[in-house]
Amino acid sequence: MKKKCALYIRTTTAEQSGTQQRSELREYAKSRDFEITKIYEDKGVGPVRERPGIGKLLDDARNRQFEFVVMQTLDRMFCSHKHMFATLENLQHGGVGLIAVRDEIDTFSEKGGLITFLLMRFARFQEVINAERTMAGHLAMIEKRGYVGAYKKISREKITKLWEKGICQREIARRLSVGAATVSRVVGEFKIKTKREGTNP
Repeated sequence: MKKKCALYIRTTTAEQSGTQQRSELREYAKSRDFEITKIYEDKGVGPVRERPGIGKLLDDARNRQFEFVVMQTLDRMFCSHKHMFATLENLQHGGVGLIAVRDEIDTFSEKGGLITFLLMRFARFQEVINAERTMAGHLAMIEKRGYVGAYKKISREKITKLWEKGICQREIARRLSVGAATVSRVVGEFKIKTKREGTNP
């Protein structure tokens, strides 16, 4: 019995149509003796929400309407590391493999499985790095400005001093008339800072 596959095509604004991709992917499927069940197609380079083809593909993958997704290259489907990580997880949970013809990636092969694992690990690593950079930038801004919040200039020292006295975050927010999220963020940053300095808050 032939294995069922779906083709995914995305054309950019510089391309007139997906004819070339469609022809290349059909030839590949034929060479592997795959049965093409459906072709999903998106146009343009916009965000994921503007790519309905991907959404429909993932819905059908969850219903296991095919065993493989075949595309020309990885960047045809994925617009970021985060998107790639989430999509690969969804496909794997549904038992669906992914083949990027020109990238020579087949997630069900030994080599392709290793590459996919490394790509997913890299995506996770990138998320951690981005989070750390965001936190570092926020801390630097707080140190420079001396307050948090774009609309209410509340000194972070007032928040941290009250917290060091053992006053709960909810009460601090009430006393200073600021949001609980603001207090929680300042306290979290204070904990990180004191930990780096080797002190105990």
